[in-house]
Amino acid sequence: MTYQNQDEIPSLEEPRAKGNVWKAVAIALVPIIVIICIVFTIPFVNRPVQVVETYTDTESKEEPYTESEPYTTQVTEQVTQSSYYTLYDNTLSEIRRILPYVWVAEFYFSLDIIGKSNPVVSGSWEALNTHKQFYVTIDDPNFNRVYKSLGEVGRAQSDKIEFIPKVSGLYYLRFQTEAPRIVPTYVRLTIALKSDEVSTITTERTETKQVTKYRQVLVDVTKERTVTKYEKVPLWKYLFK
Repeated sequence: MTYQNQDEIPSLEEPRAKGNVWKAVAIALVPIIVIICIVFTIPFVNRPVQVVETYTDTESKEEPYTESEPYTTQVTEQVTQSSYYTLYDNTLSEIRRILPYVWVAEFYFSLDIIGKSNPVVSGSWEALNTHKQFYVTIDDPNFNRVYKSLGEVGRAQSDKIEFIPKVSGLYYLRFQTEAPRIVPTYVRLTIALKSDEVSTITTERTETKQVTKYRQVLVDVTKERTVTKYEKVPLWKYLFK
């Protein structure tokens, strides 16, 4: 067996020393890597965060509403009322002779139409106990003829009276016949004045009106508020926020 110089013999201790160094470095790096993972990736620190959130609150609010409310008012209005003034009511008058062949009955009546609206004189007459012809006339205070009637011979003598008076004063009504009287003969007269009177009256009337009022009601209102919450963050975010 041939032996080289001792200087030429390879050392067995040197590679073993290098392997131990790398092993020591690897062991030293493990905790460093763990620490880095903890610091940079694992969230375990609570960090306060300001956030805006919405919530519902109940508030009192005025709400308008409409209500019917009665009230009393005075109403002035013009009222037209018809009035009747009776001048003769089934009044009997005997026919009397004024000339040998002239027999008459006369009536007088006074009309006051001042302040009256739509005055009308109406009525009727009838001759009793005879069928002889009668001539009936009415003249106003100015001697204007406002009514005339000539009955038919041989018939019962009667007629309706109606005319519109134009003036106030005394009116003259005359019944006349030319037949001689055999039995007492009478005429029956009914006559009246009708007119409209306009008067102003004031009455109280209850009416209703719509009134706006207000009442308190509870309503839900959406609001916002800022609150503090906590979130888990890695240590480096907590330190360098």
